[in-house]
Amino acid sequence: MFTGIVQQIGKVVSRTPRLLGIQCRIEPVSCGESIAINGACLTLKRYDKKNHLAYFDVMAETLRATNLGKLKIQSKVNIEKALKVGDSIGGHFISGHIDETGTITRINKYPNAVNYEIKINKKNSRYIIPKGSIAVDGISLTILAKLTHGFSVSLIPLTLKETTLGYNKIGAKVNIEYDQMVKNTVNILADKFLNQSYITTKFLKEKGML
Repeated sequence: MFTGIVQQIGKVVSRTPRLLGIQCRIEPVSCGESIAINGACLTLKRYDKKNHLAYFDVMAETLRATNLGKLKIQSKVNIEKALKVGDSIGGHFISGHIDETGTITRINKYPNAVNYEIKINKKNSRYIIPKGSIAVDGISLTILAKLTHGFSVSLIPLTLKETTLGYNKIGAKVNIEYDQMVKNTVNILADKFLNQSYITTKFLKEKGML
């Protein structure tokens, strides 16, 4: 379990179809620990403390379903160690299981913030609730607005500086994990009530559940 508060930016130094090597400082750490890389939960296979190199096994499905498969040598990644009992929860609960990859379609710059518009699969738009939480590349963000093609978020200067979103450009693929509570609520209602006459799509939209 993670919170979406990125602890540092790492750099990809090696990669094979099965192993990802990232330069970062994550000690103290033990092999077998869960660490979020761009929001995707990976298991630490080996850590070279002297050279600050972390190695992770990556499955074919992980490479397919996330943007980890598009990483290149020198690519920057967001890193967060798993939440421990007693840790501060500054963001929201994140499982590290990516729902889909979105595409940055627009970047609007303002004096004190930068707004990103992100395109997602239309079927997942029901999980977008303005002012709700969402994880983008493992970063806990607040949804600014629901758009026809996806959603927008607003980033303060610190987020741009301390995460990889500050380096991303239009067209970049980002990992998306929707809020677990929203997904559970929407899916339960859809499965149980959507076909009943008194619970309609219009009703769910009016209640902010779609």
